Amino acid sequence: MRALALATLLLIGCPTGDPGEGPGTFVLHIPAAGAEGVPPSTDITAEWTAPVEGVAITVLQDGAALSGQLNQVQEGDVWAWVPDDEFAEEALHSVVIDWATAAEPVSFSFTTGAVLPTPED
Repeated sequence: MRALALATLLLIGCPTGDPGEGPGTFVLHIPAAGAEGVPPSTDITAEWTAPVEGVAITVLQDGAALSGQLNQVQEGDVWAWVPDDEFAEEALHSVVIDWATAAEPVSFSFTTGAVLPTPED
């Protein structure tokens, strides 16, 4: 399910411009800035035009950092932050993405939706 959601979100992404210098230009993050109704099981994904190093993704809810695992995807041009637990439902989350060659971090927020019930067989 996460792979399908990630693949779907990668198609709609969020172009963000060029906040950094260096080998990789920042391209997009998922979820998009200001997104509402984001599934609580969503991973935070960031993409650059080329591999980057020193990536850090911080996710906050009510000012408190959430725990999760940062994973390099592909060859370092895509990174994903996977929360240890699903995000709280219908809550505002703030994200800061930083990397070694960033002129400044990328910051955005999104709001989760409710967990959808699983269809019964």
